[in-house]
Parts: sequence; structure tokens; C-alpha cells
Amino acid sequence: MPANLFIQNFELNNKLLTMVNAFLLLISITVIQIKLVSSNDNIGQIELRLENFAEFASEAVGTKTKINLPKQIGGLCWQLNAITREANGKKYLDCFVVNRSLDQRWHCAAQVTFNVTVNEKNVFTHKSHQCYNIRQKSWSVHFEIEELLKKCQSCQSDVVILTANIMCDPASGKTILLIDPLLVKENGEHSGSQIAVNKKFLALHSPFFDKLFFGEQQNSSGNSMNFSPIIQLDPPETLAHFKEMINVLHGGESILNVQGKCSNYLIRCNCKMTKLKRLHIASKYGLRTTKNIILKSITREDFSDGKNFMENHSVMSQLSEEDNEELDNHYRHLFPESSKEDVNKKQKIVL
Repeated sequence: MPANLFIQNFELNNKLLTMVNAFLLLISITVIQIKLVSSNDNIGQIELRLENFAEFASEAVGTKTKINLPKQIGGLCWQLNAITREANGKKYLDCFVVNRSLDQRWHCAAQVTFNVTVNEKNVFTHKSHQCYNIRQKSWSVHFEIEELLKKCQSCQSDVVILTANIMCDPASGKTILLIDPLLVKENGEHSGSQIAVNKKFLALHSPFFDKLFFGEQQNSSGNSMNFSPIIQLDPPETLAHFKEMINVLHGGESILNVQGKCSNYLIRCNCKMTKLKRLHIASKYGLRTTKNIILKSITREDFSDGKNFMENHSVMSQLSEEDNEELDNHYRHLFPESSKEDVNKKQKIVL
């Protein structure tokens, strides 16, 4: 099947690929990935039970590590670790929420709610918002063992349960599984070469591939298992160029984890955009956890700084009703209603 027009229209030069074009390409790919993966896959809980806690706490420091079975959340592998340590004459229990993913390019913003439970009574809760990647794979929290033992005695239980509720944005930088063969014939050759693609992903991305994989020819064949789509390349197009295009479409190395870079940029302290603008971008493109991180970073000073009033007044009109409600709740948290002076500042919201 001739594909010159499609390939020529799509032709990308990596050297000329701008950050804006790459960002738009990743956004479109992310939207398709969200369609392919249920949003519930990005929310989950991991649990670690410390049976006979008093005995575990009495062991020599660092000699025992408790680890739960890893669990897939948001396409990544999460795990809980617990180990004892000593500092300043006191003994502590260190708990780690660890991401075990090994892909060098992955990046994920996640919100973790950590709970410690004794005899069905919650004795500690802590929330964390941060970005995880190959260099920063874990987040930790520690407790005085003496305090935990007192909690166990008062609750009449020797079992401590650690749980972490994880809500994460879809991980970026991960390779899409290429499981479907596509026959590509170059310059009139008879046999051709097979390359691996993900036909469902490509079909969602392009009407061309939708027709190729699921169009009239496949329906008329009567058996989709026996249908073998063929791409015919004519000069000057080459197999190498077609493979490069497929790599870009699948979010491969050619676009270098742009979504992860953009998400990381939005939560950096030296980002020059106003926090309200960053909040709007994260919400617009479905980066829920990134949005929560930005929202939590908004301070009292951000509300009282008037130099960006006009810009933020315009951005606020573009926020969804849900975003405005969350922003309003955060404002009320920073400025309790008991202070009339602080409430009046709401009229000057200028993040």
C-alpha cells in the first residue's frame, strides 16, 4: 500500500524538533495512553505487616529488613521497606516507599499517603508529593520505636501495619509494547521486512493506521488473525526512515521523555511561569498529581504579591470549576476565615 504522502507529511527531523512541537506530540500520545489504560490503574495501595513488632524492634540495628511483595500501580512497580536504625541515642524505624522500575527514561509524579495502624487504629498519617525517577526512586519517613511500642501497648497489639496509598500521573518515558508485526516493502522488493508495532496505539493516533489495521480490507478478509497489513515504500523513502517515524509515534528515544521534562519543569522552584499558570497547564493536560504538587506549593506570599495580577486574573477565568474550588479550599487553609484582613486579600489573588 503506498504510504509516501503519509510519510512525507509526518517527516520529522530530530535536529530541528523544537521543545514546543515535542511537547504537543507527547501530549497527544499521553491522551491516547490514557484511553488505553484505565485511570484506576494509577491509584493503588501497598501494605507491609510487621508481626511480633516488639521482637523485630529488639533486634540489632540494621540486621533485619522487612519488605512486602511489589505491586504494579500506574504501570510502575512499587514496594514498602522497613528497617531499624539508631541516631542520637534513640532507635528508629525507617520506612521507605520505593519504586523498583529500571527503565532509565521513566518519570512519574506521585502523591503518597502513608499510614501506620495498630489494632485497626490509625496512629500516624503523612502525605508526600514528589517526582520519582531513576535517580530519586524512594521517599522515607521515620518513627521513634519507643513511641511505637507505647502505641502497641495502649492498643494491646503487637502487630504494626504500614500502608501507602499511591496516586500517580501516568508514567512517562516508558516504552509502549510493540507486539504486532507490520510488513514493510522497500523500493519494490518482493519479500520485505517485518517491524514490530502496537497497532491499537497507532490506530488511535492516525486515521491512516486505523484504516490499515482495522479498515475494509481486514473486515473483508473474514479472519483478522490471517490479515497481514503491508506498507509499500517508494523512493526516496527508506526502511530506516520509516522505522524512525514509528519510533517517534510510539514515544521512543527520539523525543527523550519530553512529558517528564515538562512535568519536572512545572514543579521546579526556578520555573518563571506563575504558579497559577502552571496549575492551569497541569490541569489542562491531565497531570493530576503534578497539579496537586503545584497547589500545595502555593504560599501566603503568592496570594499577596500583586505584580502578576492582570495575568493571573485572565488565567483564573480559564480554570475549571473543580480547580477553582480546590484553589479556594487551599486559600481558606492558608487564611483562616477568623481573620477578616486575610479574607479581604482574596480579592487580590495574584499567584
